[in-house]
Amino acid sequence: MAEWQPLSRLAAELGLDAIAPDPHLPTPVPGVPPPPARPDTHAAGAPRKGMSGCVIALLVAAALAVPVLAILAAIALPAYQDYTLRAKVAQGIAANQPLQGRIGEFHAATGRCPENDDEGFQAPEAYAGAQVAEVRIGSVRKLPCEYEIRFASDAARIDGETLRFKGLPDEDGVFEWTCSEGSLDHRFRPRHCRASWDGR
Repeated sequence: MAEWQPLSRLAAELGLDAIAPDPHLPTPVPGVPPPPARPDTHAAGAPRKGMSGCVIALLVAAALAVPVLAILAAIALPAYQDYTLRAKVAQGIAANQPLQGRIGEFHAATGRCPENDDEGFQAPEAYAGAQVAEVRIGSVRKLPCEYEIRFASDAARIDGETLRFKGLPDEDGVFEWTCSEGSLDHRFRPRHCRASWDGR
């Protein structure tokens, strides 16, 4: 600021020098210097650190992950249990698969469907094994030939349930089998045993 001047030069123009101090007022006491600052004996503490952004992000991710994992578990656990029951049923079916060939051979030789007490076959309990309590062989009518597996398992949903197989010979005498009947829940059947029986 080039035009700036000290106040003492302008005091006369402003009439400041005409103001005289009041004689009745005591003379001002010179200012007392402030006491010397005491040295701070306590070192300044280190600033407190809050949680870092990574920790906060981890906590938020964990909070969101818990319900998501719970939902996935609620979906996956029943699906896995159904899968294990289907595997047990498949094991029982596979163990008795040879019966289909023997029933076809018996029918070709005798012209009728076999029963448990026919030659080459056994009592129902004799077929008991892995996941199977018994297998009943026989047919109400001449055809189709039938056998029924009753399952035995520590899983209550398949224990005591049945799956019935029905076979009809084609033009060449080869039996075609369906397995849509019985009390076994459709969820635990092999896919080819879920179609409805065609009534032949």
